[in-house]
Amino acid sequence: MVIRPLGWLRRFRKDERGQVLLYFTVMIPVLLGVIGLALEGGSFLNLNSDLQELADASALAGAKELDGASDALTRATAAATSLLNNDPKWSNVAHAGAHITAPVYYSTLATVSTNPKLAKYIRVTTVGRGVSTSFLRAVNANTT
Repeated sequence: MVIRPLGWLRRFRKDERGQVLLYFTVMIPVLLGVIGLALEGGSFLNLNSDLQELADASALAGAKELDGASDALTRATAAATSLLNNDPKWSNVAHAGAHITAPVYYSTLATVSTNPKLAKYIRVTTVGRGVSTSFLRAVNANTT
């Protein structure tokens, strides 16, 4: 008895029933959709991660200046916003202006403070950013 490991391939080549064409026709749009979802979803997750890094870096730069001096809030705001003057690549959609909103200062984790002597914490929020789709443009789909 001879064992032929590629015998199924020979049978597949001789099969003329046409079922493969049906499966192939149905699966091509599904496979393209999965590929597109993976590519575009990955770019959106990457943008989310980049914006979180931006907020963290700005908050750390601002928090370093919270030393209780009378000009601490001014220096902290300047440090948090000037961190971003070196043309960061946070998204591939052109946006002009600030990358963060005005920082909020806290004396405790729940109490907002405008007193520079009491401010110990800073909260930085990034502005909304977007990512231009690449896969949808490649297949001439509506990119909105």
